[in-house]
Amino acid sequence: MITVDLSFVDDGALGTILIVAGALAIVLSLLYAPPWRREARDTVVHHRDDPRY
Repeated sequence: MITVDLSFVDDGALGTILIVAGALAIVLSLLYAPPWRREARDTVVHHRDDPRY
């Protein structure tokens, strides 16, 4: 285990940093791959030149 004593970061500041980092991660993931655009990539395309149909 590595222990680092950062005197300028108290418990309240560390909690705020972690909450902001988590919220930023959620926002960036929604901007990068929004749920309403995900289903377009999973669309199955059927070709009519298949002799089985």
